[in-house]
Amino acid sequence: GLAPQQQVIVDYDIDDYKNKAELTGPKLFSTVVCALRAYDNLHAMAEQQAALRASLKTVQNLELALNEHAIVAVTERDGRLRAVNDKFCRLACASAESLLNSLHAPLLERAATVGRAGLSLGQCLAEGRVWQGELSHVQPDGSQRWAETTVVPFLDEFGHHTHSVAVATDITEARLARQQILELNHDLELRVQRRTNELEEAKQVAEAANHAKSIFLANMSHEIRTPLNAVLGYAQLL
Repeated sequence: GLAPQQQVIVDYDIDDYKNKAELTGPKLFSTVVCALRAYDNLHAMAEQQAALRASLKTVQNLELALNEHAIVAVTERDGRLRAVNDKFCRLACASAESLLNSLHAPLLERAATVGRAGLSLGQCLAEGRVWQGELSHVQPDGSQRWAETTVVPFLDEFGHHTHSVAVATDITEARLARQQILELNHDLELRVQRRTNELEEAKQVAEAANHAKSIFLANMSHEIRTPLNAVLGYAQLL
């Protein structure tokens, strides 16, 4: 019997010499053109893949830099957390797993907070506008930490809110320092005002004393001058 390879050649009418004879003239030209086009397509795909890898690397580097610098959280449309970085976990004093599995909606719970533009966080989310302002985060010990926050809502092609990205920086220490400066300035103003009042009172006392002295000297001058004039008059008569 025939070997398996030979049986395939017979069944499918494969004739190497026949195929070589058919690759002449127009067919050979068409084959070469198709091969060149395939090569160009493969080369273009390779370039696109290289560009895609470069873009992906750039995005990864930007994400790494952002995570090193800022507090980052991604929320769903209903306000639940979709993704958080380590800094957000430290601020929330919770693990990423517990935060992502929770029904906690941190942005919606702060919807009434008014930002720098005078608009509430909830209004900006509803209108697809960027919100910037300060948000407080209560710690387990009851203290508060503050974060300078920017919330960017993302919309689909129909203009519907799909998710939001919040990027923040912990400003608790800076806020405390600012509050201390304000308190020191207020205390200094009180001291200056108190000292000014003391100086004004001392000035009034000095003016009153000077006025009394002037009256006294005038009276004394009159009292002394009157008998002195009489003595001088008698002396002239003598």
